[in-house]
Amino acid sequence: MPIYDYLNVLIDLVNKTDCIEQPMRFGNKAFRTWLDKVREESDSQISKISKIPGFERCIPEIKVYLLESFGSYDRLDYGTGHELNFVVFLFCLFKMGVLVKEDQKPAINRVF
Repeated sequence: MPIYDYLNVLIDLVNKTDCIEQPMRFGNKAFRTWLDKVREESDSQISKISKIPGFERCIPEIKVYLLESFGSYDRLDYGTGHELNFVVFLFCLFKMGVLVKEDQKPAINRVF
């Protein structure tokens, strides 16, 4: 499942991003460094999720849902609205036929 491969790329980026020593009430500011890297590579990485003709045209719209699903860049927080963005991202992949009925269980058990 190419979406799962992309999530592993994101995990690798997390592992390569050092935390910043800081007093914390909420998130570590290194999150912004990580998200900047994710944003920078998002078009090329998302394009690998599907070979469906025309898929590249939807990337500008669906990447917004994906990027918003990681949390607030400014407030360094995370909540159910961010989770909902990831659900919408997956929903879009199902609606476009990138993910199909047989992918429902893996999408929940491995991806979400």
